[in-house]
Amino acid sequence: MTILDLIGAVRVADPQISPDGSMVAFIRTTTDATTGKRNADIWIVPADGSARPKPLIESDKTENTPRWTPDGRRLAFIANRDGDLQVYVADADGKNIRQVTKVAGGVQPPLVLSPDGTTIAFVADVRQGAETPPNVHLLTRLLYRHWDEWRENVRHHVFVAPLGGGDARDLTPGDFDSPPTQQEDAAIAFTPDGKDVIFVSNRDGNDKEAWSTNNDVWSVPVAGCRRRSGTSGTSPRRALCSRT
Repeated sequence: MTILDLIGAVRVADPQISPDGSMVAFIRTTTDATTGKRNADIWIVPADGSARPKPLIESDKTENTPRWTPDGRRLAFIANRDGDLQVYVADADGKNIRQVTKVAGGVQPPLVLSPDGTTIAFVADVRQGAETPPNVHLLTRLLYRHWDEWRENVRHHVFVAPLGGGDARDLTPGDFDSPPTQQEDAAIAFTPDGKDVIFVSNRDGNDKEAWSTNNDVWSVPVAGCRRRSGTSGTSPRRALCSRT
C-alpha cells in the first residue's frame, strides 16, 4: 500500500437505516489523488445485502448527513449545491430535490428530524461581537481555533426550521457553543412529543470551556422561550424558560 492508495481509498460513513428497516443510506466519499479534492455523495443499499450499493443523490457538490423522515418517504440531507452548505430534502428515490434552508454562512451537522417529520434541527455559526479587519485575528479568549478554522467571535447555535420550508430560528442565543465545538456528534435530539429540543452545551464561561469537561444536557422549547418576570442575570442556569 502506498500513500496514493491511502489518499484515493473510497470512504463510507454515517449509515442510516430506513424506518421500515429495508434500506441503508450512507455517505460515500471519493478523493482525487492528484488534486486532493474530495466529493461526498449519498448512496443506498438493501439492509439484507441482496443487491449492490448504488448512488441515490450524487453530483459534483458535497451531499452528506442523510436523515430519513419518520414515514420513510423522504430524505433530508446537507449539501452545498448553491454555495454555502444548506439543508435539502428529496423523495426516498432521490428525486424531487429542493432546498429547505437559506441560513447565512451555511449549516452544519448534527441534523435531526422531529418525530412527526415536520421540523428539522441543526447547527449554524452565529457571530458574537464586532467583525475583525481582513487578515487579522483578534484573540481575546481561548478556543479561538478548531483544526484549520478560526473561531474567534463565532458560536455554534441550535436552529430549527420547518421541513416544508420557512425561516430558521435560533433556539440557543447567547455567547455559548451549543453543542460544544469538536463535540457535535449526536448532541441534538427532539423529545418524543416533538415539543422540545435537547442539546449538549458547556456554560462555564469564556476561557474555562477550554479546560473544562463540564458539558451538560439542556432543553429548550421548539416554539422558543422567554425570560420569566423576576429572573435576573445572563446565565441560562438562572434564566427560567417558559413556553410562548
